[in-house]
Amino acid sequence: MPELTSKYHGSTISIGYSGRDPVELKVNGIIRDKAEQADYLKLTTSVQTGYEWHEWVEGVFLIRQQQIQLTLVCNNETIADQKFDPDIF
Repeated sequence: MPELTSKYHGSTISIGYSGRDPVELKVNGIIRDKAEQADYLKLTTSVQTGYEWHEWVEGVFLIRQQQIQLTLVCNNETIADQKFDPDIF
């Protein structure tokens, strides 16, 4: 399963998928958003990172030029980005 994972303010955030399964955005291993595959998806959730402090998290799934790109964004800042060859699925 291609998956992109990053640590952010003490939380582990990931986006990934396998075969024809839905794309999943996880926070600390818990699925927070998911959707059926498409050429472009943006999954979103919020994460509490401190007392009454929340961060907006986005996971982006993009198929372009024979590659799949996974991106994690927190509060409009890219924290991880990776391209995958679709043949590994």
